[in-house]
Amino acid sequence: MDRKFYNFSAQTIEEWYSYPHHLTCKNFLAWSKAVKRALGAKMKYGFITGTCKKPSGDPELIEQWTRVDCMVASWLLNAITVNLERDIASITQGDLTKADYFTKIQMLWDELAQLRPMPECTCGCACTCDLANATTALVEQWQLIQFLMGLNDKYDNDRSQILVIEPRPSVNRAYSMILRVKRQRQVHLDVTVRHDGAVMHAGNFEKRKDGNNFRRKEL
Repeated sequence: MDRKFYNFSAQTIEEWYSYPHHLTCKNFLAWSKAVKRALGAKMKYGFITGTCKKPSGDPELIEQWTRVDCMVASWLLNAITVNLERDIASITQGDLTKADYFTKIQMLWDELAQLRPMPECTCGCACTCDLANATTALVEQWQLIQFLMGLNDKYDNDRSQILVIEPRPSVNRAYSMILRVKRQRQVHLDVTVRHDGAVMHAGNFEKRKDGNNFRRKEL
């Protein structure tokens, strides 16, 4: 096979075309076509269609093919990862309920984790660097901040109270705390409404009672 198909370039796919900040069902087709054109312009389209098959026999060609195949996969994953990171950075609660907002941001975090896995410890059997725990803690703190900052302004006070807790809670616990505060406010509101209703009812009863007494005196 012609060696020109295996020419290696340090360029990334982002340098070939302009892609949308948010991939949706409406713009995915256009994005897909742009990617195909970009890969075709670099004579790499065959790597995603399967027409540019892995050579056999020539070790040098096999090495070049493997290198370019990995690079094309990396370009595509990086492009998708950039879109996910932008989605996560811009997400806010807006008109969503707390549950819907939390579910949506959790789904984006999970997708990003699949594309960008945690770094692995290289200590061997006896880990001394504690890399896994340290990395997990950093990710959890980043998620906590992201979740809290995306909440609507009416949660400013709750957000501030959670951020001063030491040690800071996990994002799941913070979500539970927000829900608990909401339920407590609702209970307080319900009690207040019932109390005001009872007071109004008692007032109306006293007025009716006074009116009946007045009519009896007239008789």
